[in-house]
Amino acid sequence: QFMLWRKSAGPRRAVGDEGFERERAAFLRLKPELLKTHRGLFVAIHDGQVVDSDPSSLALVLRITQKRIDPVYTQLVSEEPRTVEVPSPEVIHHAIRIR
Repeated sequence: QFMLWRKSAGPRRAVGDEGFERERAAFLRLKPELLKTHRGLFVAIHDGQVVDSDPSSLALVLRITQKRIDPVYTQLVSEEPRTVEVPSPEVIHHAIRIR
């Protein structure tokens, strides 16, 4: 099922893609106003403007994917930058071996 989805999803962007970076820059430019109007919501930025928003990042991404909007930048509107921790496979591997 994953491979079928992957083929139907179309080409993937490389990190640093110009369109993605342009939409990210638009988010940063819009952020002061977004803090007044969309605080606590995830927003989708396309062509330099908000095209959708939702309290759920998953719901937002699913709608954007269905609409095939690209490039798009999604982010939580908050004062503090969003931090995501991704565990390292090496750390997990070593932790398992030690036990």
